[in-house]
Amino acid sequence: MNQIEDLKIFLNELSQRTLEFELELFYFGHFNNLDLKYECKEVNIDTKLQDFLKSNIIDNLNRLKVEDEFYFTNYNNEFHVNETLPVINIDEFESIKNNLELIYKSMSENKLDMKNASFHLLKIHCTSKNEWCYFGYYRGEKGAGRNKKLGILLEEYKEVTESVIEVGGYISFIIYKNYIIVNNPQHFEWAFKYSEHIEMQRDSNIDRIVNQNIFANQSSIDYFRSEATKYVRSRSMAQISEDTLSDLKSHFDDRCNELKDIKDAMEKRPSSVDSLKKELDIVYDLMKFINFENNTIEIKESDKNDLTPVIYLFQNKIVTSYLTQKIQSIIGYREE
Repeated sequence: MNQIEDLKIFLNELSQRTLEFELELFYFGHFNNLDLKYECKEVNIDTKLQDFLKSNIIDNLNRLKVEDEFYFTNYNNEFHVNETLPVINIDEFESIKNNLELIYKSMSENKLDMKNASFHLLKIHCTSKNEWCYFGYYRGEKGAGRNKKLGILLEEYKEVTESVIEVGGYISFIIYKNYIIVNNPQHFEWAFKYSEHIEMQRDSNIDRIVNQNIFANQSSIDYFRSEATKYVRSRSMAQISEDTLSDLKSHFDDRCNELKDIKDAMEKRPSSVDSLKKELDIVYDLMKFINFENNTIEIKESDKNDLTPVIYLFQNKIVTSYLTQKIQSIIGYREE
């Protein structure tokens, strides 16, 4: 049985209240000085708060189900599929694995100043099965001077002047063995500094594209790299699959040969140009970037600000509809 199935069983047993478990509470802050580091503080919680948090966990888990089941899908940098829980294999993401090791290391040091807390983990330990996981929440200490809180004291409303610690709420992510289940992508990415992974993967993919001798000249490479590294392009560039990159050159040559045939046909039948423009959609816009003499991409200065057709080509987002056979662009793929 693989870890994903183990995870599903474990979460189901928790949600159905068939497992007895104990809780430990840890608060974390992360700091970027010369190197990323985490600081942690363990907080003791009494029996009453333990009971509240256990009920909160069970209620949250049941909210994550669809028709009484947990549905998992691979994590996608670009979009989230409703009614599914994206899963990350930690071993496949070096930066996440390194950051998680830093998180675990900080737990033994216990030196966080609580005013710097930004997220917390509840450690769920099931003694009967000797299994554990962490539930992550992106909440921490709230200074009363910046975030006013009201409490009921002796049946009167009083302003709380001390710092307030937030705990529980909606689950942001779950860590189980070598997997992270992401319920709130933004919170997960903040906690694990995932934007750094996005940028590293983006830059690696851009380098692999550039190194396949697809561009006609250095200026074309510079224009492409400038566009592809923009913030709004980062996630989609990082999401390009290994299959796409490994076979890029051979597929690119095949597509260029097909486009050359279309170009020749249009030149022979000028009357068909308007109808073909409509039929080809984004592919027609792509053709102006192709140097058909040597099957390369050539980007002129006049076109450098509108490189979407080129970007979509490398992202494999130009597709033909199976039903209608129409060419269209898509936002991305869902991987099971």
